[in-house]
Amino acid sequence: MFANRRPSLAHQENRLSVNDFRLLSTPAHDKKPFYTTFNRCLRICQLPGLSEVAALTNYASVGSFDFSPNGNELAISTCKGVELWNTATWQRTGVLTNFISLLYAPDGKGLWLAHDFRTAGLCDAQRLQLKLPLPVGTLPLAVSPNGRYLAASVDACRLQVWDLFEVQGHLARIFHS
Repeated sequence: MFANRRPSLAHQENRLSVNDFRLLSTPAHDKKPFYTTFNRCLRICQLPGLSEVAALTNYASVGSFDFSPNGNELAISTCKGVELWNTATWQRTGVLTNFISLLYAPDGKGLWLAHDFRTAGLCDAQRLQLKLPLPVGTLPLAVSPNGRYLAASVDACRLQVWDLFEVQGHLARIFHS
């Protein structure tokens, strides 16, 4: 799926596979989330056997979810905000009401946050301060485990894969020239 795209900001010789992205995996690899479209409940099941360990009811329908890099937190994105859950107790620990989606950066220091369907960027995980805004209409979808690549939706009709190391290099040249 990703290997056939020629991303505008990634090196042409780099090839990506769907395995480069953590779309539905957990850091612990023994728990898997399941949900159905237009449902407020995200069910967490234990492997093997898929026995349910938690049913997390959210304020609105589940849009997406992501586990923190160390596996101690689960972020569930809804149209009413991002709900944060402790994975040891399965208790809600907070809600980010000004955002509709969250992806954790693999190093745990950053969060890819979307305010709405047109505005998103990389924020500092502690203060939620914007570090790298994305172009208008560009929304983060997945981050590679090493943090190098970002898969992004552009205007809800195209997929781009960004080489973030290359982007960082371009920005450094711009600001240090």
